[in-house]
Amino acid sequence: KLRRDVVSSLFALGLPVASMAVDAAYTFTVIDAAGLFPGTVLTDTRGINNNGMLVGYASDLTSDTSFQYLNGVYSPLPAPPVGVMIDALALNDNGLIVGGAFDSTAMRGFLLSGGSYTFVDRPTWTKTHFRAANNAGLVTGMSDNLGPDGAIGVGLTEGFVYDPASQVFTIFAESFTIPGSNPSVQASFADSR
Repeated sequence: KLRRDVVSSLFALGLPVASMAVDAAYTFTVIDAAGLFPGTVLTDTRGINNNGMLVGYASDLTSDTSFQYLNGVYSPLPAPPVGVMIDALALNDNGLIVGGAFDSTAMRGFLLSGGSYTFVDRPTWTKTHFRAANNAGLVTGMSDNLGPDGAIGVGLTEGFVYDPASQVFTIFAESFTIPGSNPSVQASFADSR
């Protein structure tokens, strides 16, 4: 208690305080898809599952190529339809991959399962984006509407949970626990209405 009080007092006075934490040893693995996707200037890993598989995308700043990565091996995701660019953002332990799909007219959420894409638009919204999936197959994401100049309108963003089995979007506006997930894992969005 005395040590904590002294450190708190020094900090409150604006005096420098040396770290008292023990340095931990970490191992970092560089994930760089430049060799697999020519022209790549950015590799962005976004999701990892309990099997150690990563998903992400490589970008040449004009287009993106999504991939999976496991044990040092990159695998590009199946090619989306012509004119569609995808960014893989998350995957569950069953191999369901989710993210955003972009073409010249819209941004949609996508599900990739068994090598097949499903593209999803939330009705009456201009953008739908999937962010995560639990092992029960429920997907979290967000939708927003663009203003006339292409900017996101104020108060026009909503978070949701999407159930692919029932094709139902459940809108949420406060902290909650995703059904079927670890109870300590929570997501929250501010009410935008």
